[in-house]
Amino acid sequence: MSILSRLFPKTQAEGGADAQKADEESNAAKSPPKFDEGRNGVTGPFVPARPVAPALALPLTAPARSPTTPVGSVANAASIARPPRAVPAREPIEVRAAVPRAPTPIAVPVPQARPMVAPAPPSASPVPPVKAAAVNAAVVARTSTALPAPRSLQGSPKTSPTPVLTNDLSEVQALFGKLAANHVRPVRDFMIELKWGHASRQWLSVCEPAVTSLHGAAEKLELTGLSGALARFGAALRSAAGTAGALDDAQRQEIVTRYEALVRLMPEAFSLDAEGSQRETAIVTCLLLQVPGMQKWVIDRLSRVGLSGFGTLFLAKAEDVAATAGIDEELAWRIVDKVQEHRLEVQTRVVDTARAHERKRVEALLGQLSRQHAEFEAVSAMWSPEAMQRKNEVRRERELTLLEINVMLACLGEVSRMREIERLPFERKLVMLRSFLSEAGSQYAAM
Repeated sequence: MSILSRLFPKTQAEGGADAQKADEESNAAKSPPKFDEGRNGVTGPFVPARPVAPALALPLTAPARSPTTPVGSVANAASIARPPRAVPAREPIEVRAAVPRAPTPIAVPVPQARPMVAPAPPSASPVPPVKAAAVNAAVVARTSTALPAPRSLQGSPKTSPTPVLTNDLSEVQALFGKLAANHVRPVRDFMIELKWGHASRQWLSVCEPAVTSLHGAAEKLELTGLSGALARFGAALRSAAGTAGALDDAQRQEIVTRYEALVRLMPEAFSLDAEGSQRETAIVTCLLLQVPGMQKWVIDRLSRVGLSGFGTLFLAKAEDVAATAGIDEELAWRIVDKVQEHRLEVQTRVVDTARAHERKRVEALLGQLSRQHAEFEAVSAMWSPEAMQRKNEVRRERELTLLEINVMLACLGEVSRMREIERLPFERKLVMLRSFLSEAGSQYAAM
């Protein structure tokens, strides 16, 4: 309130009008809102204006003031101010200290002693002496049979004699056979070709050093039976080497008989059955497939009539082959010529321990096969009639070269490797053959 309003207070009528106006505005603010259909046709709640706080009602008469107090001073303003609001005093809060509780005692049961029971008094009627003696004897007899005697009374244990091992000799022979299997490989190659009927005499000089060294090892190990058989086989080889020309039937039979004794004594080193049959089957099949006009059914028919081994093919004539197998005579002549060609090549072959002739032959055929394969790949990219005809020719030349390589591998005893190469693509065949040549060089050099 300003100083002018305090100096010139309103009259009672004016003050009453102002108070009534303030009450109406207060009631309007508390009443619910009214909807106004105002201008522009918009209906909505009617929001009244913000109420104005009513003016402070002052007394109609001015308060008395001291004549010495100037108008508008602070003391005069304090005299008309409201009294301060009285704040009721709060009751004080009583804080009580916690009282510790005494622990609850736990009752522990005390075990009660069992009452002592007095033993029963002895029977008035004692056991008769005869019955007591019998019971004691029975107890002693049962105890002596059930319980063993103390160790101090048993004496020293009986020691059984050490058994004599009877298989020491067989174990030594088995180990010796494993070591000798690779050492006598040239001997097995010679005996396989000798049974086929086309072994070269050069094998005799190749096999004799291997047999002599093996005979000395058998003597040092005191293998009496094997040592004697090796001595007799070496003597047969030296006897056949002292003559000129091809081996006759008597010399061949003597060598075969002496070798069979070695097979009986040590089959793991000298047996020829499985290895010889695999080689013979592989070589004969590869030779027949090189014959022009050969078909699979012809090979099967030759096998059924017994013309699948060197023993019969070397002695057969073309007329006999044609009549026995029921094939064309011209085809029979080609079969016989191919088999005799192989026999002549084997008999004139240079034989040594390292099998250098066979390895050089494989190396030459491998170079020829690589060139043929390169030409086949070149003509396969062409589509002219001449290129297609040349492609078929090169394919046949490539097959013939691979068959000759298989014959050499079978002669070297690499039948399993030959079967593995047959299942590979042609590029992989070349890689495997090169790997074989590198391995064979170190393998045969160590023999």
